[in-house]
Amino acid sequence: EFIDHIFLEGEPVGYAGDLLSGMSRFMPGARLRMPTARLWFRNWTREVVRKRALPIPVSVVKGLVGIALAMDRLDLAAIVGLGFLCMLRTSEMYNLRVRDIAFGPRLATAVIALPQTKTSGPNTDEVVLRDPRVVRALHAVCSDLEQNDVVYSRAPRFFGDDLRWLGQLV
Repeated sequence: EFIDHIFLEGEPVGYAGDLLSGMSRFMPGARLRMPTARLWFRNWTREVVRKRALPIPVSVVKGLVGIALAMDRLDLAAIVGLGFLCMLRTSEMYNLRVRDIAFGPRLATAVIALPQTKTSGPNTDEVVLRDPRVVRALHAVCSDLEQNDVVYSRAPRFFGDDLRWLGQLV
């Protein structure tokens, strides 16, 4: 009844999913006694049409990188460009170390090693960066750092703030 009630009240479908998940986890005996609630939840999730976020346009990324360069944040410019071109997760961007980057001849490419990503498990994933401007920016940042240093110059907790700051300036 409660699942039907929150559906009719217009609450998010996630509330029902969290409720059922919590009850199943903390009251395992109730798991088999909720078939109607699970049926209503399943029907509700089928009815909901999810909106996907639009991907960020290239022009916006160029603007973010340009503003980061203008504000003398070469590390942020290189990381934002790298993250967009190589489709990196946020944590992969701000945890990137100098030792994980191998630059190609004449700085035309760079191979980025991504140890222990979300999907690789104990293996190391690698991506190839082929944009010469981003490779040169990344090389300029790395040339002033030690092998074990992180490319992003601030603590990880500031990465979201830096991106919002750039977004406001674009």
